[in-house]
Amino acid sequence: MMPVQLRQACRPKRYSARTVLEELPCLDARWMARKRLFPKDYSTRRYDMHLFIPVIDWLNIGPRTIEIVFVDGTSQLTPINWLPIHGVCQSVRAAFQCPGCDRNAFKLYYDDGYFAGCCHCIGAPYASQQRSCKNRSRLQAARLRMFLSSLPDDTKPPARQPFTSRRVYARFIARLNKLEAHRSRRQKPLIRKLSHKILRPLTAYDSERHALD
Repeated sequence: MMPVQLRQACRPKRYSARTVLEELPCLDARWMARKRLFPKDYSTRRYDMHLFIPVIDWLNIGPRTIEIVFVDGTSQLTPINWLPIHGVCQSVRAAFQCPGCDRNAFKLYYDDGYFAGCCHCIGAPYASQQRSCKNRSRLQAARLRMFLSSLPDDTKPPARQPFTSRRVYARFIARLNKLEAHRSRRQKPLIRKLSHKILRPLTAYDSERHALD
């Protein structure tokens, strides 16, 4: 039964699907660190990012700030904070200062003409939050297959990739079988309903490989 408050609520009718967080253009500090885009000295570097992020024309990266020049000619200045990494190898890693909540964030999402904030203050849900329990497991299995260089709707076990140990490969296959335990043949292919941005893996699944860039 639907609660009385929800049944009597005057909610506006939604005519289009709500935009999920995976489909928004984002600026990832960890991806930029892997590509070695941050300068190690006090110089300023300029990169053409239109091929990777279509809404960005140029990036002027300095040691403390990053200037984002959009394709429409506007610009945005975002501070860069260096977070210490404690352990055997003392190092630092870069993070952005969120314009919405002023907290450290590795990803800034594009909304309303500029990079408005992190995942907490942007207001868009994840794709898994809009799916049921069975469809959420199916989405996780499709992302794991994409990480293992396989098709998201394939039924065969993916082959072991080079430089992947048998122990890690066995853990991946066991996790995939658990997610696909209640798979039905009547289900429509995910590749027709979801975009490649939603099907791409978000994590490295506790392995030495990086998630898809």
